[in-house]
Amino acid sequence: MDSAVGITPPVALFWTPGANATQHDLFVWKDGDTMTVNPTAANLKQISYTYQTAFVSGAKYHWKVVVKNTYCVTSGAEQTFTLRELSNLVVSNVQAPVDPFSGKKIDIEYTITNIGAGETGMVPWYESVYLSLDTVFSPNIDLLLGSFPYQTALNPGQGYTKTSRMSLPDGILGDYYIFVKTDVYNSVGEAHETDNVSAPAFMYVNLSPYPDFRVTSVLTPNNAFTGTAITVQWTVKNNGTGPDPNPNSSDRIYISPSPVFNFFNAHYLGQLTYAGNDFNIIQPDSSITRFRQVVLPDTMIGIQYIYVLQTLPIRSMNLCSTETTPAMGRILISFCRRPPIWWYKP
Repeated sequence: MDSAVGITPPVALFWTPGANATQHDLFVWKDGDTMTVNPTAANLKQISYTYQTAFVSGAKYHWKVVVKNTYCVTSGAEQTFTLRELSNLVVSNVQAPVDPFSGKKIDIEYTITNIGAGETGMVPWYESVYLSLDTVFSPNIDLLLGSFPYQTALNPGQGYTKTSRMSLPDGILGDYYIFVKTDVYNSVGEAHETDNVSAPAFMYVNLSPYPDFRVTSVLTPNNAFTGTAITVQWTVKNNGTGPDPNPNSSDRIYISPSPVFNFFNAHYLGQLTYAGNDFNIIQPDSSITRFRQVVLPDTMIGIQYIYVLQTLPIRSMNLCSTETTPAMGRILISFCRRPPIWWYKP
């Protein structure tokens, strides 16, 4: 590879073995420096070597091989290679929204520029956006809001401005900072890998109004028989300050012999899932009534209690609560004696 240019580290060096050579010493030095006394790699038995020591991008290097055997040492011809100039990606002009709300989508605008002397090449890389409580970037502590790919080469001096959309966590309130990091996985060969993170961008996050749904009443028949179907009716009220932006919940129906709900002695009867905008129509301080038909078990008789437990996802900071004490209805269940089944065999 004598006089090769535009080389990307690490540099693979190859040579032809000398006659009767048993070992090789490799010397590598930067142009303008003096050849070192000690070899870069000594007593090599192979005829190749991958040089991975820190390079200066765009610099010219000299190298030569000294072949050895028991009786003599012979110096090979001096050769050169020149490294390619490397890119250097930096992030600037990060724009965070003014007065965003928790749990809502936000747009973050930022600019990526290649300030290096070389192009990035057609190597895709990722940019990540982080949410921080302070002005110090800590990737193991700060919350990753999203990662976004970029797949177009940038020549020296080129850049782009991008807007990425992501969601803030639920239940947060107060002062926060946005960091943007480019080339997250070090996919691009860069002259400097320590300046890929932006300066912090401040934003104050407002607390979104959240619901607090409660099952307030459960109605059941006064009497029923084992193994029969009954209709359970219950009312859900929103005691919170806003509708639910993301329902994904259901009301579960249980039967238990105890007037105090306990999962260990409760028997699951069924559930009713919220569909579409069921929750969004429950505005603050309003209610909806729901129905579900369930089949009573064959083994539970006497006074029993029907519970409706709401399994709404627990929000951050418990702003949208999950019921811990479900509402209940009382029912007297009698044993239903079924006629015997006769089999006739001709």
